Amino acid sequence: MTPAPVRAVIDVGTNTVLMVIGRWGEDGDLEILEDAHAIARLGKGVDAKRRLTSASIDRVCGVLRDYRRRAEEVGAKSIIAYGTSAVRDAANRIDLIDQVRRQVGIELKVVPGGEEARLTWLGAGFRLPVPERFAVLDIGGELRRIALLRRTVAAGPGDLQQDARAAGGRETALAV
Repeated sequence: MTPAPVRAVIDVGTNTVLMVIGRWGEDGDLEILEDAHAIARLGKGVDAKRRLTSASIDRVCGVLRDYRRRAEEVGAKSIIAYGTSAVRDAANRIDLIDQVRRQVGIELKVVPGGEEARLTWLGAGFRLPVPERFAVLDIGGELRRIALLRRTVAAGPGDLQQDARAAGGRETALAV
């Protein structure tokens, strides 16, 4: 059997930039080849008009250039980057997206708040036995989120319903 392609996924957050490189194994399990974390502080210096500074954009681009190099060294066939709260809320997010595309050659996609909540609990519960009910607390740079989950009876034992709510932030998300 041909090995699954190697893929890299990057999370550009308010304070950190995270990357996981992996591929699906023949047994259906995810093989993680690299797990990288960098503090880039994209949200540092954001002014009252919610504008990212050029220094912050440059720091993120530097991290992403390094991540792209590392992903290519491992043989990644695709590199996908997602921007969360700081990118979503920035008045000049297009400047960041354009700089990442030009300087790094990666498309930076903006994740809506509800999708960010869903991805948060999927990541938190990855490879863990899921109890009947559980909560995930996401303490990010811009947003504090609590994702409450419960197993649904009608959908089956492996399916979950989620009610993700921001605590202390501007946003409330509900994703089922």
